[in-house]
Amino acid sequence: MIGMLGLVASLYIVASVLRLHGEQTSGRAEPVLANAVGRLRWAAGHLAVAFGGSALLMLLVLAEHSVSNRTDHVHDHPSG
Repeated sequence: MIGMLGLVASLYIVASVLRLHGEQTSGRAEPVLANAVGRLRWAAGHLAVAFGGSALLMLLVLAEHSVSNRTDHVHDHPSG
């Protein structure tokens, strides 16, 4: 489960970085970079979203995993 989570999170980061590259090569980044936004700041924004989204994805899946484990243990030990 945890290995699959790492795989999905890393694929999200790769897709985000490829989107950054695609914007630059297709020319969609040029209007943004022609203004006051520098290339480093533009790339840092994309990378922050990529890594932040990946961390959020991992936290949500781990929280769901924790809740499902907790409810599984409740059904394993019936009271009474």
